[in-house]
Amino acid sequence: MRYILFDIDGTLTADGDGGGAGSAALNFACKDLFGKENGFDGIQKAGKTDLIILKEGFALHRVPYTPENAQAFRDRYLHYLARFVNEDGRRAHSLPGATELLDALRERSGEAAFGLLTGNWSDGARIKLSSVGLAHYFFSNGTRPLGAFGEDAPTRPELVPVAWKRFRERFGSNAEPENTAVVGDTPRDIEAAKVNGAMAIGVTTGPYSRAQLEEAGADAVLDGISDTQAVLKVLLDGGK
Repeated sequence: MRYILFDIDGTLTADGDGGGAGSAALNFACKDLFGKENGFDGIQKAGKTDLIILKEGFALHRVPYTPENAQAFRDRYLHYLARFVNEDGRRAHSLPGATELLDALRERSGEAAFGLLTGNWSDGARIKLSSVGLAHYFFSNGTRPLGAFGEDAPTRPELVPVAWKRFRERFGSNAEPENTAVVGDTPRDIEAAKVNGAMAIGVTTGPYSRAQLEEAGADAVLDGISDTQAVLKVLLDGGK
């Protein structure tokens, strides 16, 4: 069995032409709660977990990071995210080939299992994927989704063991470094895979180039996921 972990933003989905719903939701939540305009614009977000982004924003604006403040911010963020993902200009879309690839992996359920490895909080991941018609591949039947999310650990490398644990709980099988591939568009996705001994697959559909992903240590770099058979070859047998 092969275990595949997908990032969301820049890997399965892309922002609308008017900018990302997530970034806008962070800024609006910040304005509501702390009175700061565009308060998260100066924070680099690609590849980070929502938890780290939130802590950096709080530190930037000298807001105490308490459980109460964090929960209030998360609630406002999710409120705005659910609104903005459906607005013209901010509306995201699934990247070419996403549906076909996930369908193909589903058809190989005896050969591969897949889940998410994302810095998004799980509620945010559901909102984003629902808006582009991909949520049912990951959130279904009332079961806990496979993979790991922004609330599970502060950094991406720490998310991989969480994902393995959930694969093992679901399938009772050997989710291990040698049979795992992590797919993402940032050097932090590559780092998460490499630190844990998994295969690192970069995609150039996000903000980073092929050269940057290769420099980060990617085992393979794809120009996207639109060529289903070529992507499957890399995911399932390392491109051999």
